[in-house]
Amino acid sequence: MFVFSNQDDPLPEGWSVDMAKDIADNLNKDVGCVIASLTYEISYMKLMKAVSYLDNPDVIFLGTNTDPVFPVSKGCVLPGKFISILSFVLRQANSIKDT
Repeated sequence: MFVFSNQDDPLPEGWSVDMAKDIADNLNKDVGCVIASLTYEISYMKLMKAVSYLDNPDVIFLGTNTDPVFPVSKGCVLPGKFISILSFVLRQANSIKDT
């Protein structure tokens, strides 16, 4: 199953760790893939949901590409798709445990 999110996903009023646990407990159990691509609406909630899905070893992660920047014009450069992918790669790297 694919869950597409191109809308705002702000932190709920009264945000707490208990609320985060409730949200994670109610995520769609049929999701099998997290895809990171260019977005201008990145939010803490989207990242929280994505890394919660990725906590399941059966869920795969796909990054659309690794463009570090998106040049608009001389002197105006925006973060590229890489910024979304980097957020997830760093999370995954931090979850590797020493054996």
